[in-house]
Amino acid sequence: MKKISSDTFLLLILLIFIIKGIFFIFLVPPWEAPDEPGHVAYVEYLYKFKNLPSALKPLISLSINRSFEENKKILKNIRTKKLNTIEKKDLWNRSDRRLDPAPVNLASHPPLYYIYLLPFYIISLPFSSYLTLVFLRFASVILGLWSLFITFSLGKKLFKKNINLSYLLVFLVSFQPMFSFTHAVVNSDAFVIFAFLYFLNNALEIVKKKKVFHKDLFTLTLVAGFGPLMKPQLVILFIVFGLVLRWVKVSRKKFFAFFSLPLVPTIIWFFYKYLMEGGRFISYSVQVTGDTARPIWMYPVEFILQKQPAGIFMSFWGFFGWLNVPMPKWIYLLFLAVIVCGVGGWFTRVKKIRSQKISKENILLFSACFLYVLSIVVFDIQVFALAHHFVIHGRYLAPILPFLLVFIVQGISFYSQQLFRNILLTLTIATFILSSVVMYMTLSHYYYGINFVDPFYLLKFYKL
Repeated sequence: MKKISSDTFLLLILLIFIIKGIFFIFLVPPWEAPDEPGHVAYVEYLYKFKNLPSALKPLISLSINRSFEENKKILKNIRTKKLNTIEKKDLWNRSDRRLDPAPVNLASHPPLYYIYLLPFYIISLPFSSYLTLVFLRFASVILGLWSLFITFSLGKKLFKKNINLSYLLVFLVSFQPMFSFTHAVVNSDAFVIFAFLYFLNNALEIVKKKKVFHKDLFTLTLVAGFGPLMKPQLVILFIVFGLVLRWVKVSRKKFFAFFSLPLVPTIIWFFYKYLMEGGRFISYSVQVTGDTARPIWMYPVEFILQKQPAGIFMSFWGFFGWLNVPMPKWIYLLFLAVIVCGVGGWFTRVKKIRSQKISKENILLFSACFLYVLSIVVFDIQVFALAHHFVIHGRYLAPILPFLLVFIVQGISFYSQQLFRNILLTLTIATFILSSVVMYMTLSHYYYGINFVDPFYLLKFYKL
């Protein structure tokens, strides 16, 4: 009976996530997410031209670019209550094969995320272009569901003695504002989160086994091999994969065989892009180069002076639109308070923790999270050196969110007084629920000029 109740609770969390995802799919106006026009254009390019795009050639259709500009005017008229000036029409013309001549760096992005989106685009073709965007956004909701399933599996492995903390972990992740936003728009970070969590969940499973078979390593080989074709920073999975191979004690011959196999897809992809674009694809997200270049040693100085840590913290927990729609500052302070409470709990166990041997599982997770964050920092340094601006956003760090919450929840559970522990957990849950409400009110007020708008309000302005 208890198991049925637990399964029901998990399904309820997932159902709420789906409903919330659909809610935000329609609430967030078209193109109001980082690079969403480019992501949609990439999928459309694959369908129309049956070829991979190049950063040296046009990518985005003139119709999508025009729609992007027109949508800004529609939102302005909605905020100023000039509704009679808005003409109901298609979001964009999918049959338009004319491309904006300006090259777009997004064309150098790896293709797997867009290949995943392609069936959703094709299925949507009998409907309007607005519903095409809805279908593509719903593909992110599906990725979010899978990520939550994997988070629950990770929670069961990490909270071995308390299954309830696994449910709490899934609940908190599902209500985290930036996770919710990322999985309600067209954004490749949703695919990266899924791949990173899927890889680590399988890696933990293998490390715990007393006897490992070749088929157990197949999934890790596959994800490590195609990870960089989702996002170049996932090249760090090669290192983590090598660590797993050393722990399972395969022979030296098999180690090199297994380790070499996942390198093949990445090498082929990088060689193909080099032939197509030369060295440009290596700096695919750098838009300005030349006289603005700065020495690398200036990076930490300007990183602090330009208040990057505060911006990264805010955009990790929730910074919407084109990273120009923040929540009220007090909600970020509440998240900071939750983190402090978690850290405080760990300090109460310092002596006991120091006497314990660090498990392979913890080494694996720490190494993977550290290497992933390091890859983002290295990428940021590269962009700074070439173009003198920063590209780190908190949303790039979303793959480590479940592990940060594991750290926080575990820390709170360490407090010895049960009443105090329960109060902190209740306040943590309340903070995450409140943050989702604040997210809705923030988006509603910014785009529509009122605090509580009908999430399906925009449907009256686009053909379905």
